[in-house]
Amino acid sequence: MSASNIAFSALSPFQYNYVFGVWIGDTGIQPPSATTQGDTYWILVVDRCSLKPVYSEYWDQPDTAPTIPDEYNDPNYMLIVVTWALTTPNVPTGAFYDFLVDNGAGGGLDAIVQANSQAGCGVFSGVCYILVGQLGEGSPSGYIGIEDYAVIGAEGGIYLPMQLVPATVGDQTIYTPTRLV
Repeated sequence: MSASNIAFSALSPFQYNYVFGVWIGDTGIQPPSATTQGDTYWILVVDRCSLKPVYSEYWDQPDTAPTIPDEYNDPNYMLIVVTWALTTPNVPTGAFYDFLVDNGAGGGLDAIVQANSQAGCGVFSGVCYILVGQLGEGSPSGYIGIEDYAVIGAEGGIYLPMQLVPATVGDQTIYTPTRLV
């Protein structure tokens, strides 16, 4: 029996009291239980075969790369990054920017960095960014991630619909995220 596509989506809000999350099929993945009031990144690692989360944390250091365990630095894991009520002073720089690029970030990340550097800190009330990349040895991983972003001066957010497409490799089914639009 062959596997079929699975609905996959992520939601990044501009405000901390708005809903945000990641859904695989009918399952909403629970964010970390740590107390935070937004202005942060949710770093999530999901096994591409089981589609189960294996690592999850909030990250609020825009210039430092997260310390994801080495065992997940493998193409069998996807990296999902969702901002939660991010403000422009916390747009990625330095090692965090490099980490995102190494794992699939591209034009979307560059767009929010450019918006911040050209218009300046405080011009925009919020930034939304979603990256679905692939972890792996090497820099960069060679995988072009799926990403979306929005920079706004008012309420709102972004929603990124995707699908997980199955492929059989040997005797194992492995899923690859693809953009719906």
